[in-house]
Amino acid sequence: MALSPSSRRRSQCRHLLKHNKDKTFFLKVSPTGGDLEGAKMPLSNKDKIHRFFAALPVEIQTKVPPIIGETAVELFKENILSGSYDGVPWQPLSKSYLAAKKRNKDKILYLNGLLFASIRYNEPEAGKVIVSAGSSKVPYARIHNEGLTVNTIARVGAYTRNKYKVSKRGKRSKSGTVEVREHTRKMDYTMPRRQFMGYSYELRKRFIQRIKPLFKK
Repeated sequence: MALSPSSRRRSQCRHLLKHNKDKTFFLKVSPTGGDLEGAKMPLSNKDKIHRFFAALPVEIQTKVPPIIGETAVELFKENILSGSYDGVPWQPLSKSYLAAKKRNKDKILYLNGLLFASIRYNEPEAGKVIVSAGSSKVPYARIHNEGLTVNTIARVGAYTRNKYKVSKRGKRSKSGTVEVREHTRKMDYTMPRRQFMGYSYELRKRFIQRIKPLFKK
């Protein structure tokens, strides 16, 4: 039996409700009273962001990602030099480490510049910009940024340790060796979190300042 246009619309509505009980939807009906032209389902924030940028002119799409990457790298490096994150100072270095530090004593996470130089961003791809830090030479970047607590029993294998003596003039020289047996050692240590990367109020402010002018052209 053929359905009238109004009955067919009611049937389509019931079908949508059956398969979308927990979702709000909006129906767009033609002004002439014909069939449904389509149903618009709510979008997630992620989908809304993707659609927003996809609708932008190509010029803006190509200019925004580099601005995001360069701005983030700039601020993250500034955090290294200032010893703070979003205006909050980091925990100072321990007195023993500070005394042993040979250079750049005024900078907490800057010794030879390896961590600083490792902060970079990759060329945009698939609609995202990735900013990273660390390398094979800087494996500790994430530990500094997130902090680390170690509380465990470590097994130490047997090894040979050098013995030293100090002369009256203060000169240190090797005087022999000592065989150390295999043993266990309790490790209870906390590396303070000194965040330098991540989303912050200052980063958001700089994004807005540098991207907003593109929309006024």
